[in-house]
Amino acid sequence: MNRLKLFATATLMALAFTACDEGTPPPVEPPPAPTPVGTISGAVTIEGTAASGITATLSSGATTTTGSGGNFAFSGVEAGTYTVTISGYPEDATFADVTQSATIATDGQNVQLNFAGEYVRSSAVVGNVVAADAMMSGGDGQPETLAGVTVTLGGEHAMGETMETDMSGGFAFTGLRAGTYTVTISDYPEDVSFETVEVEVAVEVGDVGQADFTGHYIRTSAVEGQVIIEGEGLAGITVTLSGGPSDESHTTMTDADGMYRFDELRPGDYTVEIDDFDPRDYEFAATSQDVSVDLDETRTVSFTGVLLRTSGISGRVSVEGMGLGDIAVTLSGAADASTMTDASGQYSFAGLAAGDYTVSIAVTSDAYVFDAMSADKALGD
Repeated sequence: MNRLKLFATATLMALAFTACDEGTPPPVEPPPAPTPVGTISGAVTIEGTAASGITATLSSGATTTTGSGGNFAFSGVEAGTYTVTISGYPEDATFADVTQSATIATDGQNVQLNFAGEYVRSSAVVGNVVAADAMMSGGDGQPETLAGVTVTLGGEHAMGETMETDMSGGFAFTGLRAGTYTVTISDYPEDVSFETVEVEVAVEVGDVGQADFTGHYIRTSAVEGQVIIEGEGLAGITVTLSGGPSDESHTTMTDADGMYRFDELRPGDYTVEIDDFDPRDYEFAATSQDVSVDLDETRTVSFTGVLLRTSGISGRVSVEGMGLGDIAVTLSGAADASTMTDASGQYSFAGLAAGDYTVSIAVTSDAYVFDAMSADKALGD
């Protein structure tokens, strides 16, 4: 009886153990932690200005392009260490580093990488501004440098640079980026003409581009006038014109009417002077005058003088020592005049200028015979 009860108890416990083992689920493994995901972003600038269109490449193979603000971003980047490399920037730009590394260690982390560059400014544009004066126009044919001409640099990479040519007519824009520039000149003398006032120059990194301007002088001014003695033009007088912007000198002679003219002049200030006349014959209030002439202008400079009558011719018409009155005496040559002898046969012509004269007499009576009816006389020799 006791043995039966012990067996039943043992059996029950066994059943209880069996029932307990079958109803307990096995332990569950915890799920793995999610992989951290972050963002790698940054900006590309050149000399402080956002650079758009620059390619950024992640070492995982992903690429993107900077926008108008120069920014780029790689999102959803799993934890790890990466590099970002930029490319496609202007060929004349340089960066201290074009590749930078970034590590994503925690979820939601944002790693900022900035690339700052600068332009290589080793190019230059230089030139000269001159004007040639043709020999046929009174010049020596050699170009003259033009100082003080305004030169303006334009183009995609220009920043409105402006300067004036120096005393040698030269100019130089340095520290430029590679590119294409336009050079424009202005404020040059009004009497200079250029075929073009704008030149285009392309320079590479480290290049020096040349932009030269050669003009020619416009000679459309003139000075003319007349040398006048007592209302009549005086021929054969030397007239000299000097001065002007080129400090030139020209000489001519008055024509039969006392006229002279100097053509093809540059506008400017000149001096006109007359010379090569006998001061014993003529007197002028001034023998030189200053004149200013503008472009396309003709100025008149005349000289008016008086005839100096300080000489005279006198004589006597006589026959065997007796003077003949009322004989006609004629003067010709440098001046024309006539008179009659007085009762004693005397005659005179006063107030004559220096020159060559001929004195002639007219005798109508057959009672007198003269060896010569005329005589020559030079005054002022």
